[in-house]
Amino acid sequence: MTTRFWIGVASREHVHLGIAGGFSQLCHGKAYPLKRMMVGDWLIYYSPKERFGENIPCQKFTAIGRVIGEDVYPHEMFTDFVPYRRNIDFLESADALIRPLRSPCVLPYPCYSRFVHQPDFFKACSNTLTPSWSGALHFSK
Repeated sequence: MTTRFWIGVASREHVHLGIAGGFSQLCHGKAYPLKRMMVGDWLIYYSPKERFGENIPCQKFTAIGRVIGEDVYPHEMFTDFVPYRRNIDFLESADALIRPLRSPCVLPYPCYSRFVHQPDFFKACSNTLTPSWSGALHFSK
């Protein structure tokens, strides 16, 4: 099976909660996006904002990790909010600004426009993840 690369969109603050807990939560807790991912797929988070509900811009890729479990499971955060999660093995990484990656040879403009419109989750084009792009995240483990 082919390894796929997914882009999740969340505030930097929420991404760091996921990194600390070793999980991903997408599209306001929906199970379907997590079920589309397979063990071994990569998840890269883009953070348009620093914190949920605030307008302080971040505009960086803030995490990269690999799907490590088959299970998509509910997690009660509040009595009336039980989002779904999936386990992710996040790599140590430094944030990467999106703007320097906008050139056609690194991050094609049509893909960049998807970040501008901030969808919650989508599959990355295979030509988006060039060695230059992934190297910009400075990940290591």
